[in-house]
Amino acid sequence: MKVVFNVLLIVAAGGAAYFSFAQSQKFAEQQSIRIEKKAEEEKVRAEAAATEKERDNERGAL
Repeated sequence: MKVVFNVLLIVAAGGAAYFSFAQSQKFAEQQSIRIEKKAEEEKVRAEAAATEKERDNERGAL
């Protein structure tokens, strides 16, 4: 009985390790996508601010 319990514990620990590794890979993929999207968003915001400033300058010139 004790041997069966120990084997089950080892199998459970192996399953937990596999699940943890698989999830960390998925997290790394999602994190890289999020970082790319955030950089793209910052670029778009900077372009929008520059365009808005240019528009305000043109309005001031009128």
